[in-house]
Amino acid sequence: MNSTIDSGTALEAWKKSILLALDKEKITTRKRPFREIENFVVKIRDGSNYEKALDILEKITPWEYPDIEDIKTLLFTKNKPSIVSYSYGERIHNYEGLNQLEEHVIPLLRKVEKTRRAVISIINPKRDLYPDNRAIPGLLNVQFKINENKELDIYLLMRGMDIFLGLPFNIAMARLLQEHVARKTNTKPGGISIYSTTAQLYCDYEEYIEEMLKII
Repeated sequence: MNSTIDSGTALEAWKKSILLALDKEKITTRKRPFREIENFVVKIRDGSNYEKALDILEKITPWEYPDIEDIKTLLFTKNKPSIVSYSYGERIHNYEGLNQLEEHVIPLLRKVEKTRRAVISIINPKRDLYPDNRAIPGLLNVQFKINENKELDIYLLMRGMDIFLGLPFNIAMARLLQEHVARKTNTKPGGISIYSTTAQLYCDYEEYIEEMLKII
């Protein structure tokens, strides 16, 4: 059985996800206590206000949270920055030499509107799957699908997700990819769906979560 958040906007989805997690039992078996949602699904009908959550995080937390330009760089630059162990842009645009977005997804959607094969793989078994690797991407793959209204829906499959800090980033990333592909396929952005095997809300964020809930 899954836990599903169905929301009209990105900001509403973030808030509902936080409230759902706060109802879960606290888990204290690891160094950082947390609350967890299993088989978590977030559905957003209109992700266009995704920037508001990023603005709130920048305002209420002491950390330097990535802005829109930072996220675009991580998504659309094919060379991995030296300061990170992996980047989504490298894996999307240079997956063992293949630009999955420009050479596969976009041409396929232009040719076969109802295709279910417009998929990008982020996980790389040869590179990622060995026992001591703790830097496996949280995002595993992305799928694009044109619906009956000629809108482009996007689906993210994740192995895990930080609800407070990670969900706004994932929604922004999904929307930016969606807008890019929609422009090149003569469609409009549609819904965003994020499926995560588990999603965590870390208890050491609680003071910032309180501030966030006062604002939204």
